[in-house]
Amino acid sequence: MKGYIFVAHNEEEIVKFYQGKISCDILEKYLIVEDGDYKYYEAKLFDFISVECNILIDRYEEETLEFNDIPRAIEIVEILINNTDDLKLIEFAKKLLELLQYAKENKKDVEFKF
Repeated sequence: MKGYIFVAHNEEEIVKFYQGKISCDILEKYLIVEDGDYKYYEAKLFDFISVECNILIDRYEEETLEFNDIPRAIEIVEILINNTDDLKLIEFAKKLLELLQYAKENKKDVEFKF
């Protein structure tokens, strides 16, 4: 089962996506996390964002990273990129960083659905 990290155009689009009424390619911006990669990124990235931004990114429910917490999430991802030599993690973190920066610039929340 794939997971998604995304920025939507509006609240209605979020609801429709969660209900399965629209596909991810309709969303404003998104990342796909393959099932086998979730556990890998969870321990190395998502857990840090969860703690620092007071949310719980997990496989059991959708989670919203609110606009006000995005600057801290950006800092966490940048620190990780600069302090690891794990190329797989760096590649994914750079994509996530781009999505977070986009959300910040456009004053949007970021949704996590695994």
